[in-house]
Amino acid sequence: MFSISRLVAIAGFVFVAALICSSRALRAGQSATQEPIAAEMSKKETVSAAFLRGIEYQEYEVRSAAEAMPEEKYS
Repeated sequence: MFSISRLVAIAGFVFVAALICSSRALRAGQSATQEPIAAEMSKKETVSAAFLRGIEYQEYEVRSAAEAMPEEKYS
């Protein structure tokens, strides 16, 4: 059976190894995911579009909560 300190050391080693592998892949031009980075996304989006997206998300949250609540509990 492993001791806690040995498990922490193993977890730390695995974390550092994963970090090194991912940084090497990024330096080589290979990204782990094909999603655009924030700089690329911000070139296409205006301030008003970002503001409206935030409002639409809040509207979705409120509407979802209202639809989930039974009608007799509105008061």
